[in-house]
Amino acid sequence: MAPPLEPAIVVENPDGVNPVDEDLGENPVEENPEETVHKKKEKDPPGASAQAPRSVPKLTCKFSGEGSVDWEEFEDQIVNERTYGAWGDALTLAVIRKHLTGGALQTLRGAPVTDVDKPEKLLGYLRGIYARPADPTHYEGELSMISRKPGETLQQFEIRLLHVVSRVYPDLPLAYRDRSAKQIFMDRLGDPNLTLEVKKLRPKTLHDARVEAQFLEDIQVNSRARQVRQYGPSEDKRDSLVELVTTTQKQMVDMQRAHQDQITALCDQFTQAINGLARSTSQDSQARGGPVNYDKPTPQTHPCELCHQLGHWAGRCPLNAKNANKGKPKQHKRVKPSPQTHPCTVCYELGHWRDDCPHNQGNGFGSA
Repeated sequence: MAPPLEPAIVVENPDGVNPVDEDLGENPVEENPEETVHKKKEKDPPGASAQAPRSVPKLTCKFSGEGSVDWEEFEDQIVNERTYGAWGDALTLAVIRKHLTGGALQTLRGAPVTDVDKPEKLLGYLRGIYARPADPTHYEGELSMISRKPGETLQQFEIRLLHVVSRVYPDLPLAYRDRSAKQIFMDRLGDPNLTLEVKKLRPKTLHDARVEAQFLEDIQVNSRARQVRQYGPSEDKRDSLVELVTTTQKQMVDMQRAHQDQITALCDQFTQAINGLARSTSQDSQARGGPVNYDKPTPQTHPCELCHQLGHWAGRCPLNAKNANKGKPKQHKRVKPSPQTHPCTVCYELGHWRDDCPHNQGNGFGSA
């Protein structure tokens, strides 16, 4: 036969609540009756319902109709959270009412009950009041004035710009809208230096422009933080600036010296090239049969073209009409050229013409 069970311990208390009988097993542990009653009260308080009330979910933003959150963003969040959490109608109405503030809440209080008793009716009622029209001309002014707000991240500015561009150009292909948004994004960053550096990189898409701008902005922030760590907020920067100016001047002097050395080397190379060309020309002339005579013609070796006499050029000849006003000209008779004044063009000797020259192969005298 099984051994008889020990009777359960019943503790009387003034509240009339008895602890729950527990199976203590073969080695029961004695407990304080007062602690047992206290634990029972915590587990099952008097008057508690069978199901605890559910708390209303919290959204990341509230809608007032006048703040930075527009109706489209608030409605999208409501729809997404309702679909994901499988909310019922009562819970959806509670969430909407909880997250309305300011003028939007006053508008809801004055709405007819039949227009707000269902989530779809409530959203439609508020949409008709606060939703922006789908006409693209309504957003053109906003697109012309859009710019990056103070404290706004580049990613937030990119998303906001894409939203406005898609509203202004709903019928354009995605590539054209992205190209337009990219140009506006680079022009409205709020920092001329950052805009110039991003344009130098020539990004192909809006996403590439945002990535490059984020990279350059992070570099600027890190360099500023490094300067603050190096100099300190209260440290005097005068010595550091003087050292920087001195180093810069020294670098400029070194660059000028290097530039001067390069110019001197180029001049030496040019001089050597000219001398080499002269030597090669002289060698070629000697190989052809003698040195080249570079003597210029003079009035003593070449007669005048007007009077055919030596001693002056045609520009200074008395027979030249240009010299008629230069005082009274002297008696100067035009002399006909003769073998006694003009040398032969074959042997360069006076006394005969070229046709009568004995060195001319074309005459009948033959060679001397």
